[in-house]
Amino acid sequence: MLLLKNKPTRQFFSQFFVKKQKNIKNLAIKMKIWQKIAMMTLILTIVLTIILIGRFYPRIYSKRFA
Repeated sequence: MLLLKNKPTRQFFSQFFVKKQKNIKNLAIKMKIWQKIAMMTLILTIVLTIILIGRFYPRIYSKRFA
């Protein structure tokens, strides 16, 4: 009886852990994608701010580079 009781619980737990691992992997992939998006937005914002500063305040650039 004990063996019969233990077998399905083991199977259930193994299935549960496999599902958990898959969820964790999916989450990791999603996090990587979000990280890439965040990096892209950061780079874009930095580039845009530099361009805007160059447009509206050319004196800063002339002082810095000259």
